[in-house]
Amino acid sequence: MKPKPIPDRPSVYVFLDVENIPAHNHAYWIRLLAKQYGEVNPARLRAYAVNWRVRKKSRVMLEETGFSTVRVSPGHNAVDNKIFRDCLIMSKIRQTLLPEVYILSTGDSDFVPVVDVLHERNHYVVCLTSKHRQASQELIQVVDEHYCLEDLPTLLAEVHQNHKVITVSQSQVSQPQVSQSQVSQSQSAIDSKSPLLRGI
Repeated sequence: MKPKPIPDRPSVYVFLDVENIPAHNHAYWIRLLAKQYGEVNPARLRAYAVNWRVRKKSRVMLEETGFSTVRVSPGHNAVDNKIFRDCLIMSKIRQTLLPEVYILSTGDSDFVPVVDVLHERNHYVVCLTSKHRQASQELIQVVDEHYCLEDLPTLLAEVHQNHKVITVSQSQVSQPQVSQSQVSQSQSAIDSKSPLLRGI
């Protein structure tokens, strides 16, 4: 039996707390962002909600972009708890010594403990929030990187223009058009010292 080859890029996991932040309009950009950090397997792209029936449009958009839509049984903090469990289970399955990257779309301070555990396991955590939803400053301070969903098109246009990160796979879905005004605004919207812009 041949040993599995050791990947030269980290695995990336994405968890969307749809009930905290409706991220469906940004699904393409979230997936493209994830590719900047490492290898993205469709099984690692997950969006969580208790009732998808009232989020039909959101579900369709997410699934078309490659996300699995996970139905969570109702209960107190049900979505949070399910994401916690999945993060902790997946972070235990270590096939390489490379740190994994966990991208969390939420502004909920309840996620601070799971970020602490991921850090203890030598993983890298990125948080995505929305300018239209209140976000926990405590959560933003404990993660390794933080971005607003609304800034992702500008951020990724800047990355693409300056070739400052590892090349994205040629097999990726074709990019939506990004306006020149979005590119020109990037310096004010993005911290140029971000690990994303110089590779992690």
